[in-house]
Amino acid sequence: MAVGGGGGGSPGNSDDSSDEGSDESSNGGSGSSQASYLFYSGLLGTGSSLPGILYAVDTSDPSTPIAIEADSAAIMGSIRTILSATYDATTQIVTDFHPYALIYAKTDGYFYQVNAHKNASLTPTQLSNESAANLLCLTADGQILLDGDTVVSDLANAENSQYVYSLPGIDNNCGTSDDQWKMIRLGMSASDEPIPAKPPLQVLTDFTTGAISGWLVNDLGTLKQCDANFSSCVSSSVSVASNVGVLMELDIINERYLLEIDDQLVVYDVETATASPPLFTVSASTSLGATATDGTTVYFVNENNIYQMPADGSAMAVVLLAESENIFRLDLTTNKVIYQTAQAIKQVDKAGGMSIELAAATDDDNIPFFVSGDFIYYSINNIAPLVAGAAISSSIIKAGIITENGSIQSEFMDANWVGLASPATFNLNNPISLFDDPAVLILVEGSALAIRALLSRHTML
Repeated sequence: MAVGGGGGGSPGNSDDSSDEGSDESSNGGSGSSQASYLFYSGLLGTGSSLPGILYAVDTSDPSTPIAIEADSAAIMGSIRTILSATYDATTQIVTDFHPYALIYAKTDGYFYQVNAHKNASLTPTQLSNESAANLLCLTADGQILLDGDTVVSDLANAENSQYVYSLPGIDNNCGTSDDQWKMIRLGMSASDEPIPAKPPLQVLTDFTTGAISGWLVNDLGTLKQCDANFSSCVSSSVSVASNVGVLMELDIINERYLLEIDDQLVVYDVETATASPPLFTVSASTSLGATATDGTTVYFVNENNIYQMPADGSAMAVVLLAESENIFRLDLTTNKVIYQTAQAIKQVDKAGGMSIELAAATDDDNIPFFVSGDFIYYSINNIAPLVAGAAISSSIIKAGIITENGSIQSEFMDANWVGLASPATFNLNNPISLFDDPAVLILVEGSALAIRALLSRHTML
């Protein structure tokens, strides 16, 4: 399972460093509760790859942020958080989930880390002797690493958490076959060499300890399983002609994953290093859309159709619903598949049947949503028509809560859902619980944009 960082991915990244006698400077799995700083950045331009100012915030004094990189040297797209927690191997329960350290690159070419612990120094320290980090391969907008978020926390020892990255090769271009792949660990000193790596697809975990045990990689057209140092690699029976990607984790403990290989969907089994026969072929000149799973069944979108297939890869995918409109988002409740078209949120029973509209927008309105348990949280915003040379603008109309069967629970005029806070305890064997039952949901409402927090299961603060 990927225990990912600030750029997205699965549960689990944090921060590290120590000062003034802190007793948690090395073992992220020690389990003692730790008050931590939160971090945010301010940009000096319109692109996230531009240098920006990096701040730490003490939640007990949020009006007084502390500048960490006031000289505007941090590369925004490189910033990732490492998380720490206590892991119970018997139950796979993770507790005391909290920031442990921040890793980022600067325009001077070096990586740095900052301790997130409140009793530690916020002075950045150099991480490894990498001197070309200013050339990191980022996406065109500079927001994330070119090949996705490859920052992973180690739940046995946060100091072993890894940051995997790529630099341009001889051709001086990113995203080509000669890219240089490297890995650094949080516990490295300023004199430690980065470890040569391979293009990573999925981190592998030792569930007896919570430690990073290895990586699934695409090595020159062959899927391989490598150890945590990318050194000892075993070839699988799976070859790749042009492209491969991990779409989702299907069985975390037994490490089965849904892969898209050369436009075909397969279920890959880490234990046997084999893949199922092709279960679906993506239509020519199209791409796969949203995906979701409840652990038993996989649901995904191609063109305007929602498909379903067993999560164990035992049968081919079949059409659950043929929709007349484009589908932009897909999520699951206990009994329903919830999806979004251009101006509506709809549901269809997991057993099939006709779709039912749950909420609708009009004209240029947008209607994003997310799901918690059997409740759908949606916002309706009006997107102003695009004008050449002008910034995109939108106005808030309302927010609401509706059940999977369409019963309206609450509506808030001039309001917008803006986020959620995940619980500090969750089951590693079911990381979807991080988002399926959030601790707090955040609503912004009113002309003054007042913020209200909604406890999970709808107790308004």
